[in-house]
Amino acid sequence: MLNQIIGRNVIYISKTESTNSFVKEQQGSLPNGTCVFAGEQTAGRGQQHTRWNSEKSKNITASVKLEPGKMEAEQQFKLNMSVSLGILDYLQEQHGIQGRIKWPNDILVNGRKICGILIENTLSGSRVQSSVIGFGMNINQTDFGDNLPNATSLALVCGRIFDVKEELRLLLECLDIRYRQLLVVPTKVLEEQYLRNVYGFDTLVEMRTEGGSFHAKITGIDTWGRLKTEKPDGTSGLYDIKQVQFVL
Repeated sequence: MLNQIIGRNVIYISKTESTNSFVKEQQGSLPNGTCVFAGEQTAGRGQQHTRWNSEKSKNITASVKLEPGKMEAEQQFKLNMSVSLGILDYLQEQHGIQGRIKWPNDILVNGRKICGILIENTLSGSRVQSSVIGFGMNINQTDFGDNLPNATSLALVCGRIFDVKEELRLLLECLDIRYRQLLVVPTKVLEEQYLRNVYGFDTLVEMRTEGGSFHAKITGIDTWGRLKTEKPDGTSGLYDIKQVQFVL
């Protein structure tokens, strides 16, 4: 793709502990937009130090190194919104699948997790110096065991097997389009597009905090990516990723 940033350079490695860790260790020598794709991850990571389990050679386990340039630190959640929307574009445009974003880092299809996102930013003063965009997309795996009862894959949804490297190419194209839009599209437009696709937006869903479960609807996302909610009695809330979970 002309002027492609994300995926212009793709490096395949057969095995690594974590593609995010690999990119962080090597990022000084990696050009902007480089994608590192692993056939197998032995210690893949998700948000809040959770493990990302992926069967060897059956899924996309990859990370992209980005240099967002003039992005302010307080705007870094825009990267999460951009990546999430790019993954939804890929599912819809390439496979006719309607996905949903489960704030802040999961993509659901039919209520089941098909993709996870892990973004790690390095700040320099008030700006984002570099970012490592990690994503795990379930492609051909069909058995997730008892530990992942709520997972699904492209193969399970579509009923056939896919070429994993070709799916990566298509996904990177969608991520690249959204990233280049991010650099020019007003933040408000991006937020509106993101919220329209968030699970629980303007709809009552069950959530859980240390204080117990409750029902609320999502009303917005603040600048730092924290979740704005409203209960049926009109009580509002503001949560970061460590404070609230969805009950699916």
